[in-house]
Amino acid sequence: MNYREYEEKKKYLLYLIYKERLFEAREAARKFNCSERTIFRIIESLKNQGYQIKWSRSHKKYFLADKSQHPEIEYFMKDGH
Repeated sequence: MNYREYEEKKKYLLYLIYKERLFEAREAARKFNCSERTIFRIIESLKNQGYQIKWSRSHKKYFLADKSQHPEIEYFMKDGH
């Protein structure tokens, strides 16, 4: 996977987390045609960028702890990126 593909996957993964639609790393790995480990690395990279990504055991999905800190995500995704 090249840098551009990685960044596109990272953006889309962040969007899925923002919308609370990422339920399993395995599911995302199949969709992105990569390993689960790659998905975990991307999530870790996003956390290092300041996104407070959490896992809900009860709902079995990833989410942002405070969406209000990142309104740019919604704007960025509406912009067609």
